[in-house]
Amino acid sequence: MAVTMSIVFVVITPTLLLLQGWTLHPEHGLSRPAPKMAWYELELLYKQAADYLSDDLTSRSTPALLAAGDVGVLGYVTGTRILDTVGLNSPQSVKYYPADPSYYVINYAIPPDLIIDMQPDFIVILEVYGRAGLIKDVHFQKEYQLLDKIPTDIYGSDGMLIYERVSE
Repeated sequence: MAVTMSIVFVVITPTLLLLQGWTLHPEHGLSRPAPKMAWYELELLYKQAADYLSDDLTSRSTPALLAAGDVGVLGYVTGTRILDTVGLNSPQSVKYYPADPSYYVINYAIPPDLIIDMQPDFIVILEVYGRAGLIKDVHFQKEYQLLDKIPTDIYGSDGMLIYERVSE
């Protein structure tokens, strides 16, 4: 009896606990069992944005600078120069943080001065990253035009926004 109880606690209980973190039919992506935390809808949206910008990025005579807060898929798919607005891959971004607290709707916001100073050719962001600061900034509104809005409500966002710098 003691051996049976040991097996339950040592083998079966941890297995059952691990299975709680899995789903048989994920909400997006491939339809096969996967961990519940294997969520990559955001990356699929960035891939869509990269595909949208593909022709604009490759037709330029000089390499474009693309700004984003989540740069992985964009950098990988486009192969263009990336301005990481978080600063992990672009140390020049770090001096713009901490941003004005009024810019934050969630735990991340893009400071308008970062974009105005660095002048990226394109910007791809979730709307919520710029809602209270960047998108309302007068200089940003003069220098950038919205090209496309990919529908999403990730992080309470009103879409993924793709901007282009207006030629001078």
